[in-house]
Amino acid sequence: MTTRVRTPAQWVAWIDGWRARPPRDLSGYRSEAEIDAVATLDALLAAVAEYLVLLGHNGEPGLQWLGGVALEALRDLRPRNPRAFAEHAAHVIGLPMPPATDYRAYEAWRKRQEASQ
Repeated sequence: MTTRVRTPAQWVAWIDGWRARPPRDLSGYRSEAEIDAVATLDALLAAVAEYLVLLGHNGEPGLQWLGGVALEALRDLRPRNPRAFAEHAAHVIGLPMPPATDYRAYEAWRKRQEASQ
């Protein structure tokens, strides 16, 4: 039995609410586009995690293990190809496409984060 935890419209509202929260530390960002891009990808990852946890609680067989594998694969994909990450994450939660964001801004932010480590 497949249980849809939220409708696509509910996921969009959930993601928009996540994106609206300001970051805790603004020092690593150079533009509003970077803030939005990071928040968008964070929101998608959090939505997938919540979706998989809620499905697991609804008794879907084997979802905890499979969901963990899928989540880890998405985490690995995010820094290498943020657009593909967003498309796959959106698909998992039932959205036809991810929220619009500036992937180049995310890449610029990520490269600075990696260089500073």
